[in-house]
Formats: sequence, structure tokens, C-alpha cells
Amino acid sequence: MCEWMDQIESLAANPGESELTTGQIQALVDVLCLVIFADNRCSALEAAEFNGALLNSENLSRYTQVIRGQLNVASGPARHADEVKRHALASKAAQTLNGSGLKTSVYELASSLMVSPFNAGRQNPAILKTVRDAFEI
Repeated sequence: MCEWMDQIESLAANPGESELTTGQIQALVDVLCLVIFADNRCSALEAAEFNGALLNSENLSRYTQVIRGQLNVASGPARHADEVKRHALASKAAQTLNGSGLKTSVYELASSLMVSPFNAGRQNPAILKTVRDAFEI
């Protein structure tokens, strides 16, 4: 399993923490879509593999419908966003991901996704700076 998927499993399964809300799951998907589609060169096969990996996450299985819906909503804007729109999308996600610990976890997850095989040869470090700035971390 990829490091970013390991992080998703632990993000959703942290003992002692309340479950993620639907809005937080949607914000998580928004941020991950910003990373995977940052350069607008994600092929249909890569997108399908990314979607499948998220949808098959064991600890996120109860959110399958939310994830499926948000992937449909978030991928379009993420694919076609310029820097200003990316910052606006990341800022909106930051508002939903209340708590610096959750923001930090989502940022670390986005960083892992950036260097994963899903993004091989297409890394766009500027999107990580955009997310970090929006998350104020």
C-alpha cells in the first residue's frame, strides 16, 4: 500500500478522536484532488486508480457515497483551477478542517500523495505551498 493510503487509514482511525464529519471528508477529497489534478495532466486511467484507491480505503468505507460524490464535484474545479482558484479551494477546505492537528494531517497526506506513483513525473510543489498557506501551517 502507498504511504498516502496508509496515512488515510490512520487519519480515519485515530483512537480517541471523534469521527470525521461529512464536510471534513469532502474537504479531504477536495485537497487531494487539488494535488492529483494540479498540472491538469492526470490521465483517465490515473484518475480511475486514484478514485479507486480512495473508494477502497477500509477505514473510509462508511463514507463511500460521500467520497464518490465529492470526487465528481471536486475533480472538475481542481483540473481547471488557476493559482487564485486553487487558493480559494484550499481556503474553503481549511475552514472545514477545524483544528490544527487535522489540517496538519491532511497537509502531510497531500505531501505524500504528491510523491506517490499516482503523481510520478507530474509533481507540482507549488500546490503544496498553496495548501500550506491556506491552512496557515
